[in-house]
Amino acid sequence: ELRDDFLNDLVDTIILWVYSSEKYEELTELEMKKKPKEIAHSTVVRKAKQKFRKGTDDNILVQGQFGELLLFHLIQRFMHATPLLRKMNITTSSQHERFGADAIHFKVEEDKNIIVLGEAKTYSSKYRFNAAFEDALSSILNTYKTHREELNLYVHEEFLDSEMDAIAEAYLDKSLENVEIHETIGMQSPCRYRNKAQFPIQKVNNNLLIGFYKKKSHDIIPTDKCIIQHEINDKIMKII
Repeated sequence: ELRDDFLNDLVDTIILWVYSSEKYEELTELEMKKKPKEIAHSTVVRKAKQKFRKGTDDNILVQGQFGELLLFHLIQRFMHATPLLRKMNITTSSQHERFGADAIHFKVEEDKNIIVLGEAKTYSSKYRFNAAFEDALSSILNTYKTHREELNLYVHEEFLDSEMDAIAEAYLDKSLENVEIHETIGMQSPCRYRNKAQFPIQKVNNNLLIGFYKKKSHDIIPTDKCIIQHEINDKIMKII
């Protein structure tokens, strides 16, 4: 199952999300003084997983920690960008939300220094897409405006990998050449991407109406198509 493979990859990403390779080696060496290498590795992995907040699945989703891990995985795995700032380590308490950008990554591509900014919005309710989308747009615009200030707070501290300090400092003092901040990556087409359909049905004057609820009411506005649904859902709706 591709789903299982993806989830396994995501779990494996936790150790990279929490610790730099330098920090991981340091912690592993400390554990190896007390136990065999294989057990030392498992101990460090367990400590990384313990940094996740405790609570129900919904609480984790609402707080956004799972979304930030997913974002980190996508940027590092598919965009091949290294974390310039490790957000997991900024908050020492697992009971408090972190503020600022959810991801600030860096890569070199065609002799250009690329800064990748990311925001993750995760909701437990399936009816909050609009709110999540608006929050994401607002957050990414704010991140673009403030990421320099945030990065400046943590340069030469443990929140940046040691090899990233020089890059961060050069970026902040504007001596880093050929810098690009990539635009938000959107979907190729905003239409016909959903494969699940859910429409309310109402009987009015012995006629069945199928469509969408009028805003702030239980009245249905009939429709014979929905541009975000797959075309086959339109055909099914007409048959019903």
